[in-house]
Amino acid sequence: MSDPFNTKIEAGMAVLDVTTGRQALAKHFESRPTTGPCPERLRVPVTITGYIDYAWGDDDGTSQGFVTTIEKIERRR
Repeated sequence: MSDPFNTKIEAGMAVLDVTTGRQALAKHFESRPTTGPCPERLRVPVTITGYIDYAWGDDDGTSQGFVTTIEKIERRR
């Protein structure tokens, strides 16, 4: 296997398993349209620090999921 630090990684989205603040976050997004990009007024900027821990599922020919363990999440203003 090649060294992952020398491998370019691109991703278009990630799923965040929220524990604290999940109810408020869900309420915040109640008015979000079901299709299309999230309106700027509803976006919640964050910086996530962590590491990719293991593969999740299989490669479908386009992408593959990987579980990322979060060590720190910060709101950006």
